[in-house]
Order: sequence, then C-alpha cells, then structure tokens
Amino acid sequence: MSLAPYQLTVNDSLPSVQYTLSRSGSGSTTPNLEGCTANLKVRKIGATTNSFSISVTSGSTVDGQITDADAGVLRFDFSTDKFSSSGTFEGEISFTNAAGKTETAPDRQLFTVHSEF
Repeated sequence: MSLAPYQLTVNDSLPSVQYTLSRSGSGSTTPNLEGCTANLKVRKIGATTNSFSISVTSGSTVDGQITDADAGVLRFDFSTDKFSSSGTFEGEISFTNAAGKTETAPDRQLFTVHSEF
C-alpha cells in the first residue's frame, strides 16, 4: 500500500478511511478477509503506546467494517474520542484470520490532526 497522509480535525466524528489491501511482488495476491478481524492501531509520532485502536469484521458497523472481503476492502470510522488532540499520528493495519494467524501491512498510515477554530 502506498499511503498518503490523511488530514483530520480534532473532535470530528464523521471521517472514515477506506483501504484496499494487497500484497506486492511476484505472484502478488489480494488477501481474502472473509472471517477475519482487521485492526487499526494508532499512536502519536514518537510515542511508544497506542492512542487508540479500532477492530472491524465483515458484520461490524460501529467503527467500520470489512466491506468487500474477497477484494480486501475495509473501512475504519473515527468517532469524536479517537483524535482528541492535534499532532501527527501513525497507524498500522493488521488482520487476523479465523485460524488465529496475523498479517501486518508493511506501510504505515500518517494522520495529520489540526486543532479546531
């Protein structure tokens, strides 16, 4: 995945970000997310602990969902408590299949969060 920085405002409750996961290289494939749980872990740049995390499945709708499991498409939704301070954050996406095996995306998502007026 090639990930451009995502711009947000503190306390916004409507933003969503959608990803299509893929594997690069020879014989690349799209991971099938059927029966998986996908996770987005976010922390402030330079921090060693996560600010928050979001987990989604094919059936979940509160914080997002896996919207097309066969094509590797998923969406994360941000509520007002997710980005409650300004700064630059990084996010890491992983997914765990029904057998308990986990794969982590190699690229991190940057989030630039600015203060409200």
